[in-house]
Amino acid sequence: MKQWNADRRWRLALGLALVTACGGESPADGGPGADGGVPIDAAPADDGGTPGGDDGGAPDGGPSADAGACESGHHPCDDACVPDDDPATCGSACTPCPAPENAVATCEDGTCGHACAEGFHDCDGECVPETRSCGVPLPSEACDGDGDCGAAGECLDGVCACAAGHRPCVAGCCPVTHGTTTLTDVDGRGVQLEYGPDGTAYVLVQAEIGPISERTWELHLYTRAPGAATLERAEFTVPVSYDEHTFDFAIRSDGTLFAAVAPATGESTAVNLHEWRPSMTEPVTESMGRGFGYNIGVGLTIDDDDTVWASWSTARSGGLSAYSLASDGVRRSYSHSVFGTVAQTDVEWDPATDTVHSFWGHRYTGDFRSGVVLLDGTPALESPCPADDAAFDSAGHQWSIYNSYSSIQTYFCRDGTVRQARRVTVRGTLPTAFGGPLVVDGEDTAYVAFYEADAYTVHWVASRDVETWSRGELPIRYGLPDGSTSPAPAHVDSAVDPSGRVSFVVLPSDATMGPLTLVDFE
Repeated sequence: MKQWNADRRWRLALGLALVTACGGESPADGGPGADGGVPIDAAPADDGGTPGGDDGGAPDGGPSADAGACESGHHPCDDACVPDDDPATCGSACTPCPAPENAVATCEDGTCGHACAEGFHDCDGECVPETRSCGVPLPSEACDGDGDCGAAGECLDGVCACAAGHRPCVAGCCPVTHGTTTLTDVDGRGVQLEYGPDGTAYVLVQAEIGPISERTWELHLYTRAPGAATLERAEFTVPVSYDEHTFDFAIRSDGTLFAAVAPATGESTAVNLHEWRPSMTEPVTESMGRGFGYNIGVGLTIDDDDTVWASWSTARSGGLSAYSLASDGVRRSYSHSVFGTVAQTDVEWDPATDTVHSFWGHRYTGDFRSGVVLLDGTPALESPCPADDAAFDSAGHQWSIYNSYSSIQTYFCRDGTVRQARRVTVRGTLPTAFGGPLVVDGEDTAYVAFYEADAYTVHWVASRDVETWSRGELPIRYGLPDGSTSPAPAHVDSAVDPSGRVSFVVLPSDATMGPLTLVDFE
């Protein structure tokens, strides 16, 4: 579950300007209306006209009682004449003008606009700090050299891609700047990141506790409040067994956290749902059902109606179980027949069609076989992609990443269009096989993050069309565990904040390799 369910577009604010008075005098009191507009029918009439005229007109240029006309530079709104350049009543529809953050609304010739505040300038409809440059269009034609790709592009294999230090965006290529938040001494072997509707970042870690001889495992939660510079430990703690558990979580619109937890392997083992709010000292736990498989997995998402959806593999002969918890407390369980022993991969809500899908796969016949089950809504996906991790953009396009274990290769997919990872237009070398996470930002750009163990670095690849990809490196470098001569893995996840920007979390599997780091695109 890699997208928050509220609107992921840029936040809008209304910049309300003072309404200036109309130029004509009110026949009633000799001055303009109290609200800055002049009532259209303000002129008195004794015989269907106005003194000084016999045609119902207003010889002094004031509004006409018969025609309801306004003087030059004004237009009628709610029985009053208002200035044409009033952003509160702009145009013939008399509607307020919106404005992005760090701007005030404007109205000119009946058309809405905005003016950026001091210290900000306009970039692709946003008001961003003057220190940040704007996006640059990226040519779509074939290229022979970097000079064919504009100021922010480079030519790779005859195709223009965003140059280092830039990311794909609506404008073409936008500069990348980072902010980081770190937390030391966190030791774990799994991490996930989500955002709440208020912009709070939630990081859920599968933590290792104690020395090896006495080691136990727990899920720990860390949060970063909006605008804060630190991660803080929350009261949420869930004990798990020695077996590596899989988990997925999401935040409901009221700030309630729901986490689905299952063992990685097992037969007829409990799959639990944990519910927690900041006011609680410990989560409330309930069993959603039983699971079975070599990779039971579990996926969870929350739809626009605040219904929690979870799904997992459940039977030796094949099958998925699904569970929903409605916001009014109604609970329902579902069973779906799937051929062969399956591994749950992901559960996602599509905001464009208001549908919920459970993606599954299995790799025990020498081939990657996968499918998708519709949990809620209609219709089902017309062209589903195989998925180790999936996401939907605002237009309902399905993005996914998956590995074919018969050929040990990674593939990207968008609405049935498949692109092999080793052929992706990027600089440098991709690992032969890597998993997600996959996330789609507020501009419908898809990102996949991965680490390079031998280089101790973390990277992302991004695309808006699955055909052209760009690649960047996060400002993180981790090292070897103490006493080791070989690298250990780093765990990576990503999420989108309420403004539509992407964040990444990186957790080295040994605390001596480096701190837990939250990286934000700015």
